[in-house]
Amino acid sequence: MDRIKKKSLKNILVRWNLIFITVTVLTSVISISFLTRDSVHNVALLDIQSLYSDLRRSLEIEDDRIIVTEEFENDFEGFSFAVYDSDGRLILGAPPQDFSPDQYPVSGNTRITKRVKIGGSWFYLALGKTIARGDDKQKKPVLLICFIEQHIAYRAYRLFLFSVIGLIFGTALLYFLVVSSLSRQFSGSLEHLMTRVRRIGNSLGEPLSPPAEDTISFQELEEISSAYDRVLQQMNQVLKRERQFNNYISHELRTPIAVISAQSQLTMEIFRNNPDIQDHMKRILKQCDQMGDLVNSLLDLAHLESSGQQPEDHEVALQDVVLAICEREEELAGKTLFVLPLSPVSIFANTDLISTVVRNLISNAVKYGGGKPAEVSLAQEGALAVLKIRDYGNGIAAEDLEKIFEPFYRADPSRSTAGTGLGLTLAKRITEYYHGTITVKSNPGEGSCFCLTFPVYNETGL
Repeated sequence: MDRIKKKSLKNILVRWNLIFITVTVLTSVISISFLTRDSVHNVALLDIQSLYSDLRRSLEIEDDRIIVTEEFENDFEGFSFAVYDSDGRLILGAPPQDFSPDQYPVSGNTRITKRVKIGGSWFYLALGKTIARGDDKQKKPVLLICFIEQHIAYRAYRLFLFSVIGLIFGTALLYFLVVSSLSRQFSGSLEHLMTRVRRIGNSLGEPLSPPAEDTISFQELEEISSAYDRVLQQMNQVLKRERQFNNYISHELRTPIAVISAQSQLTMEIFRNNPDIQDHMKRILKQCDQMGDLVNSLLDLAHLESSGQQPEDHEVALQDVVLAICEREEELAGKTLFVLPLSPVSIFANTDLISTVVRNLISNAVKYGGGKPAEVSLAQEGALAVLKIRDYGNGIAAEDLEKIFEPFYRADPSRSTAGTGLGLTLAKRITEYYHGTITVKSNPGEGSCFCLTFPVYNETGL
């Protein structure tokens, strides 16, 4: 199964905001550039035509000279004109350098308006033949040419374009800041909610705490939090009733089990010479012992999971605990355990609880080892105490590895081996309570290896 790639919602929002803003700005700038460029081109052509018409009406003959009357007002920057006689001589104005009227022949009343390149620069040009008139009805045909420098005409276009670009960038920046602020607020609320949910893992049943006063929350997230609180309260009630039930049943079962065990021993004493009764009583005692183990395990689980009951923790020499349990198991089972050198390692815990964990694992190794010696090793690796218990029995099937720590689950479907089904569950709960880990590696036919890790004790505690 492919691993699911986890991504941060905050990073995704910021990344898509940047992409959206970049695409929007570029698209807007390119579109406005093309649209306004054509508009400015058309406006420049209209300007040059208007200036040409005004100047043509202002041409007069005075003292046999062609002049421009004061009626022509020109405040258009970059504008120039030239007047040529019928022989092509310049008689008025100042055309751009390298300009020659011969390049633009005009016939009749035709007027030419275009954009042309003169001497390396671009100009808007309007030219045509007209007639200058004097007071005595004097007439003189001339060639009138008007020029507007393109870069001057486009100055307003560039100013407008830069203003629009600035406006777009300003709007985009404002949008980015607003969306980023909302993203931070949303992700902050979400992170706060996740932090509150993570705390549940350390103390199941604790309701979600309300957000801090300076935390901006969203209604939707608060609704999720409230819904989770309601579910959690229901779970807490169910767990509480379950623990109370287990505790009650365990205590109530202890008395009849003790009575049955005592009566069985008394019966064996009375009928010591009756082999059949002895055999039946031994079976009853064996079942009493197994039931007693189950009751004790239930009580241990109930005490460990009950809120407000903290065990008395202190420095525990783990190697002494392991060695004592190994010696006891060898004596009870009549089998030899192959104990590797145990490094002196101390942890901060409760001796009885840690002994329960080690005893369950070692007894399982002896029980399921197929008569072969189990290996027990203890070493310190960095800041961790590492205890490994390995047997060479039949091993555990792959489909059972994830279930063996569940309450009452047993990998042996026939249940031919004695056990309560709570040993590994209790071991896992105690190990995690002390910030440790418990893992198992197993292959069918090759045995199993359980690995326990605990934080090493130091003078300041954990």
